[in-house]
Amino acid sequence: IKWIDDLQSGGGTAILPALNKELDFRTKDTARNFTVAFFTDGQPTIDETDPTKIVKAIGAKNSVNTRIFTFGVGDDVNAAMLDQLADSTRAVTTYVRPSEDIGAKSNALIAKLSHPVMTNVKLAATNGIRLSEMYPVQLPDLFFGSQLVLFGRYSGDGHAAIKLNGMLGTEQKEIVYELDFADKTKNNRNFVEQLWARRKVGYLLDQIRVNGESKELVDDVTKLAKKYGIATPYTSYLVVPDAVMPVAQNFDRKLTVLPPGGGLGGGPLATGGGGALPGGPGAPAKFDDLKKYAESKDGLAASRGAVFEKQIDESLKKMKPEDRNGYLSKSLEQARAEMKNNNDANKNYKGGEAGLKGNQSGRLGVDLAEASNKLRQQDRLTLSANKQANGRNCVEVAGNWVDDAFTSTTKTVNIKAQSDAYFSILTAHPEMKDVYLLGNNWVWITPSGVALAMSETSGDEKLSEKQINELFTAKK
Repeated sequence: IKWIDDLQSGGGTAILPALNKELDFRTKDTARNFTVAFFTDGQPTIDETDPTKIVKAIGAKNSVNTRIFTFGVGDDVNAAMLDQLADSTRAVTTYVRPSEDIGAKSNALIAKLSHPVMTNVKLAATNGIRLSEMYPVQLPDLFFGSQLVLFGRYSGDGHAAIKLNGMLGTEQKEIVYELDFADKTKNNRNFVEQLWARRKVGYLLDQIRVNGESKELVDDVTKLAKKYGIATPYTSYLVVPDAVMPVAQNFDRKLTVLPPGGGLGGGPLATGGGGALPGGPGAPAKFDDLKKYAESKDGLAASRGAVFEKQIDESLKKMKPEDRNGYLSKSLEQARAEMKNNNDANKNYKGGEAGLKGNQSGRLGVDLAEASNKLRQQDRLTLSANKQANGRNCVEVAGNWVDDAFTSTTKTVNIKAQSDAYFSILTAHPEMKDVYLLGNNWVWITPSGVALAMSETSGDEKLSEKQINELFTAKK
């Protein structure tokens, strides 16, 4: 303690010498895990200063029993370097932002590292079942009180076993789970497949952030993001502020503020701006106003920032004086602050040639690292401003769920919710239940390319069998 008290902050940051010094403490007992907790609040300025060379040098000295848990304090760190050091040794990175408590996060890390259960974990299948595209790509160690959630694809079918292998201390351990693999899985599109896609996008974004953009990687990210409604830097019209979604249809009821959403969530890639939709906050906008507003799908999605800002203002005005300092008020103000941070960070994002690789350090670098890590580790679906509905991505705009391909020139058929036409469509096409779950106010583009606009206040109340068939017949 006396030695620590005599330490003074000053000089530069020598990352490679510090890590080399730590690795020199390893014993020759390869059966014993060697764990390093590497704390840093800066970027390398002494000795080797190239993050890529530091990662390569440490990688050359790594062994199968080495774990480097990196801990970035503040925003003046190279997030990409810290992530690579941790990922390459089956460890994880923890970031402590300027407003966060370093004690709480460091204690959580120490508690985790103090109770290892299984190391060098591997998974395999028997009887001709082939596993592929599994995320996380490299399985982490298991610690007491934690769990491993793995998503992937498989080929083959029939009865087989899943074998989980690892080391329990110095002993090899195998756990076997027997199950039947279906020839084709069903009813998992809204859960397993969605989570698998998010983890894959998180992994691909990390590859781009470290190695630079390639057409193949960008195309893969874009295709997955559009199909599954995931916010990324390459699908700008999907990048909308997921941080808060007021769900009350009017402010006479108690307004409920939901927690952060999926995708990149409240990260730096969310954009605001645009003009607010008519119709007032908290209640669905009139479809005619929505149609006029939607000059492009980009303009439609970009409107969300202004819509939410207006909703927050109106919500605060409606509150009773005694409620203004309560939890709800604080939640709304926090939502406003998150949107401002999103917009400020987005202005600083280096697109074009720099891309994700040009944003490895500083506040935005840490933002990007945390956002992609959340995707890579996501194991449950959360409420989001993006939703998949019968194979199409929809964004929530002022109380309406709107197909992201909808524009002001899209031919549209208006239907009144709960009418004969409403039930006739559902009877003829039961798969539309996925869309109906969006509520009574949505716009969804049918296989024919015509938009079906559902409204609880207006629209046609009857459709013939021929009209319904035309809507659901794909264009040739």
